[in-house]
Amino acid sequence: MQCHDIFERLLAAGDRIANSWNLEEGFSGLAHAAQSVLDAKSVAIVLVAEDSLHLRIISGLGLSRAFINNYKPSLRDHPALQRIILGGHPVALDDLALAGPEFDALRLELPCGSVLALPIVAMHQSVGLIIAAADQPHHFTPERVKILRLLAYMAAGCHTRCALYDERRRLAAIDPDTGLWTFEFFCHRLDEEIARSCRHRLPLALLLIDVDGFLRFKERHGEKAADELFATVIALTRSTVRGIDLLGRLGLDGLLLALPQTDLPGAIIAAERSLAAIREAKFHHADSPVTSSAGVATLHPGETAAGPLLARVQRSLYSAHLKGHDAIATEAEI
Repeated sequence: MQCHDIFERLLAAGDRIANSWNLEEGFSGLAHAAQSVLDAKSVAIVLVAEDSLHLRIISGLGLSRAFINNYKPSLRDHPALQRIILGGHPVALDDLALAGPEFDALRLELPCGSVLALPIVAMHQSVGLIIAAADQPHHFTPERVKILRLLAYMAAGCHTRCALYDERRRLAAIDPDTGLWTFEFFCHRLDEEIARSCRHRLPLALLLIDVDGFLRFKERHGEKAADELFATVIALTRSTVRGIDLLGRLGLDGLLLALPQTDLPGAIIAAERSLAAIREAKFHHADSPVTSSAGVATLHPGETAAGPLLARVQRSLYSAHLKGHDAIATEAEI
């Protein structure tokens, strides 16, 4: 391949990385570039899994789906992988016919040919490797080694960029004081659930729960005691909901709870269950049982955004407060 074509393909891969915050998308562009400019039979970009022991293919070309899905080698059992990941050293196999079984994790389904594997080092830490395989021995010339090294550098940059973006998203999504989703991120997720409910014609309910007399409790016992109270209320509420339910924060002591696949009667039962758990709990500093109130609203036909649903559930909670403590009100009572 001419130098001009190589530069064009590398620039295209760089452009794909620069315009995406998705690791799989960026790595896919790099894998395509590697296969074309190296004239490789197959390419795999592999990362260390969360357990720091196993590897998984993030992007692969020229490989069967079964191989990609089943590729989970352990670093403990593969010295060649340890040399790359832990030692940060490249491995070049000029003739796979002469390679022993310790290199099986690098063959990429080829019984013969040649393989080149380079570490992906991001922020001074090996996070994975990029493997290129050819069906001819001695395929990877010094020039091709340099190209793959450049692609490994690009992969490291892509990994760091996406990791920083994911961390920034996590910090923006999580309320640092409670561990709940922030109101903004909750609304984003609620919009997604509304779209899913509309697409599959499923019901969706929303609860808004707050602690009765929370401000008076805070004034009497102090901010630390109030924070402990709210944290306990969150834990109790979590214990009463399903794994698919969404929990977020609204204001000082408001808990937003989205209930997918739940109609109004089911939402009322869920609210009663949460309020009962709070009512029956023992709270430090509290001289009398702590109670809470809840507003209940459901998604209306034709609604496609969270705004109207959020407005109704807040008005429902206001109606519950008009009833007194430990009360539930639905949008029908607005």
